[in-house]
Amino acid sequence: MNVPITEDKARKIASKEHNAYIGNGIDQHKATQIAPPSLLKPLSEELRHNLSTQQELLEAQLYKFLGKPFYSDNRFILYQGDSTDLLQKLDLANIKIDLTVTSPPYNIGKEYEVLMSVDKYIEWCSKWMYQLHKITKADGTFWLNVGYLEVPSKGLCVPIPYLLWDKSPFYLLQEVVWQYGAGVSTKHRLSPRNEKWLFYIKDIQNYTFNLDAIRDPNVKYPNQKKNGEYRCNPLGKNPSDVWEFPKITTGTKRSSSAEAAENIAGLL
Repeated sequence: MNVPITEDKARKIASKEHNAYIGNGIDQHKATQIAPPSLLKPLSEELRHNLSTQQELLEAQLYKFLGKPFYSDNRFILYQGDSTDLLQKLDLANIKIDLTVTSPPYNIGKEYEVLMSVDKYIEWCSKWMYQLHKITKADGTFWLNVGYLEVPSKGLCVPIPYLLWDKSPFYLLQEVVWQYGAGVSTKHRLSPRNEKWLFYIKDIQNYTFNLDAIRDPNVKYPNQKKNGEYRCNPLGKNPSDVWEFPKITTGTKRSSSAEAAENIAGLL
């Protein structure tokens, strides 16, 4: 409970507009829980037209080297096939990409994957990450989402980042913790409620990272002290490296009101 005290003994927090005088100081920081406003605002007609034009050009280029896509609509292009084969074709076509966001099978025996030994799994991941590095632009980035797997006689829930973080030519900039809330329940160990995102870049001196576009303007969390006062960035809070978003699983009936402002070519 916050106890009001006199101003001369108080610590000023947040911006001048939101100064508050409380005995307990600054509230504890919480994980980022909302999508950035830049992803929620509707597209302008000009941007919509430009993206449609870009999709037509991109689809024509991909069709030439990859054939007809499995699905294509509204700036989303999806190919179904072996990712290593498709990545090789993109490399031969000299197609370069800005950003890759992917979550490969975790090698835990799901119906859609072929179970491998841990060494084979690492070898397979290393192969497609190396291919991905070849087709990524110089200032491009790579986001890898992975969870846990069993290493026989070593551990039941071994974090996959421990096995893969240095198995590609990319430079690992940082790890992000994704806390997703509900998940598998267990009786003999703590229930898992997080996975990791590995944020890779190709060139440590030149990479794309648009922080202001993903700030959370609704959080008045002081991040610095100036002239004796705690202040927050007027553009919003840095999302930090802890994210709290629920999983959207198979069968979930959820639609997004946001329109992605980028062309996407997916390899399934």
